[in-house]
Amino acid sequence: MGAWLSNISLKYKFWAVNAVAFVTTLFLVLYAVFLEQQARVDEAHDRAVAEARLL
Repeated sequence: MGAWLSNISLKYKFWAVNAVAFVTTLFLVLYAVFLEQQARVDEAHDRAVAEARLL
């Protein structure tokens, strides 16, 4: 694999590194959005339960 990597043009290595960085960042952002949405759902559920207890 080392010989194969050394034969690739620097331009393609640059694009490959950028693609990996982009995909990694995209997954991290999507995970953060999922966590935020889950926290809001949990908070709304807790609020609804507390309000139902008052009634």
